[in-house]
Amino acid sequence: MKLALLALFALSTTLLPLAMALMAPEQVMDTSGNAIFPGRNFYIMPALFGVNGGGVKFGITGNQFCPVTVLQDYSGVEIGAPVKFAIKQDIGPGMIFTGTPLAISFTYSPGCVGAREWVAIDDDSEAPAFVGFGNHIYYSGQRIIDGVFKIEKAGQIGFYKLVFCPTATAPPGLCYDIGRRNDRYGWRLVLLKDEVEDAAFTVVFVDAGNASSGHKWQPDFLQSRVLHIANHMRPTGRRIKARQNRNSKCLVTILQDYSEINNGFPVKFTIKGTSTLEIYEGTRGWKSSSQRN
Repeated sequence: MKLALLALFALSTTLLPLAMALMAPEQVMDTSGNAIFPGRNFYIMPALFGVNGGGVKFGITGNQFCPVTVLQDYSGVEIGAPVKFAIKQDIGPGMIFTGTPLAISFTYSPGCVGAREWVAIDDDSEAPAFVGFGNHIYYSGQRIIDGVFKIEKAGQIGFYKLVFCPTATAPPGLCYDIGRRNDRYGWRLVLLKDEVEDAAFTVVFVDAGNASSGHKWQPDFLQSRVLHIANHMRPTGRRIKARQNRNSKCLVTILQDYSEINNGFPVKFTIKGTSTLEIYEGTRGWKSSSQRN
């Protein structure tokens, strides 16, 4: 009996410190082994580059007119948009550890949205809540969940996961791993409620250097600019033009010219039903009009 108690005591004194060490907060490091501090710029990248896609960015989903959804790029060569971390509570010397309550913000944002801080969005449907940024005017019929983001360890040294911790949960203190769901223009970052079936998005942090918070994000197109539409496989690409329909005397059919040296006709893009001047990948309700020289 005494031997059994001594063995149990020895086992507990060995495993308990090990378990506490595994649970203890650690300072979060970037891919160069340097500590992450608030206010610096970082790219959030998948822990395994390439086949797991590229960096975290903003984009359009659903019926949004402005790219206010946080996505991971499908392309492994895209580094995404830089972010900054801010500590939400005055809990120490200003260093970021695993478990530190954080606000995450894009370093810069498109002109159609002023706020850059990440938020969790829920529409009370069966679809998982997702990560976006901006305020409630961009999420009609949905609600912003009050809470904080945290960085936690995920597997081997230097690999992390993002979690979101709502202010009010049952039971108290419940946090959700952030995972991914396929969307049209990238993987949408979502809050996972079933950790058994769903895997957290494992990430690393890459120092973005001197990415300026005053950077002017340039949209792909602006309204009223005159543009040519060309095949992206240049120099063999051919330009868009119009031709006369067989039963009409007007140029009413849109064609791609056979000649590689013909520029085609320029066009303009116009957005309907919104005051924004910017056209993004996925913008709905825009039309183009051909303009002959």
